[in-house]
Amino acid sequence: MYITYEQLLALPTMKDVKVVAGESGLYRGIQWTQVLEFDDIEEWVGQGALIWVTGVAMQIWEMSIDQVVEQAIRAKASGMVIYLGAYIKTLPPKLLDICNENQFPLLVAPKEVKIVEVSYQIAEMIFANQKRQDKVNDIINDVYMNKITDNTCYLMENIEFQGAFYRCLSLRSETNTEQTRWNNVQNIVTNYLEKNHYRVIAGTGENNISAVLASDSRMPDETQVLQRLAEKVEQICGLSDLYELIGEAVPDVRQIGISMRQALYTYEIVKRRPAGKGAYWYRNLGVYRLICSENIETARVEFANDYLGELLMPKNRELLETLAVYIRSGQNMTQAADAMFIHINTMKYRIKKIEQMLDCSLKDVDVANCIYISLAICETQGIL
Repeated sequence: MYITYEQLLALPTMKDVKVVAGESGLYRGIQWTQVLEFDDIEEWVGQGALIWVTGVAMQIWEMSIDQVVEQAIRAKASGMVIYLGAYIKTLPPKLLDICNENQFPLLVAPKEVKIVEVSYQIAEMIFANQKRQDKVNDIINDVYMNKITDNTCYLMENIEFQGAFYRCLSLRSETNTEQTRWNNVQNIVTNYLEKNHYRVIAGTGENNISAVLASDSRMPDETQVLQRLAEKVEQICGLSDLYELIGEAVPDVRQIGISMRQALYTYEIVKRRPAGKGAYWYRNLGVYRLICSENIETARVEFANDYLGELLMPKNRELLETLAVYIRSGQNMTQAADAMFIHINTMKYRIKKIEQMLDCSLKDVDVANCIYISLAICETQGIL
């Protein structure tokens, strides 16, 4: 397990520590701390370690400080804290450039910061984070298996993960990528979504991350926020074939598994498409939602509800019938108006109102096809 730099820098003992370079790499996780005072450090550095350097032995170093940092970067250390004072008075510009180019966090600390005390606090936080992540992993596993039990709900309450709406998403790659990179992706996902007012739990698997999002209300800019997430992860971590799969929002905690299965099903569909990487929503799969559905009756009802929305309300019966006539007349305004014995301007007004209610363009071939199927479903249910 690990802690984040946000957690580290929030410690009272770290209040005088400053980030001087590599700020774009603060998404990295810290797995432990190491104090290294010699220059040939590469074989001694642990992956994910935060390295502390006081410079007390610098006078016998055969390498420059920037060469030492380059070793730490190659060894996949998390970052480095350098004490400025008696032994290291200034940092060369080349060192800052190296850290910025490699997204390697470089922090400076005054001599008052006690390594032993900070290391102890980091160990405590890592232990606490591991205990929480164990519970999160149990929750994610239940969601993944679509078996939300009373114990699942208890665990969610225990870690204070609750909301009025829940949504699942999965990030996947076809490329074999080391676990450390996926841990970094999990940090990015969690930090980004929390800053956009979500509560998030996530777990990593083999070349994937599964996450559950909770919110107190429906987010008005949710589409843009989640679209930006895929772009942000790709930009920072260099995952060029990243898929972000997004299930539908559900109001009941026991339905979260449905949203996860939607995300996973979305991946099975889109990975075969030539369009490739990007963010994909289950609701935009169109007719593919009906193909291979495990429960076709439920899928048909959900499909019609999603594409016809408010038109299925009794007060909008006239608009629903108008839409049915318009679609079946090949979207010919004049022919549809004649069939309903109404003026062409009335037909135009109704179609415009329908497009506004459904937030779509009926000129879009894919939309028109899905609405045609939805209307057929309504006929079989006796709604039309």
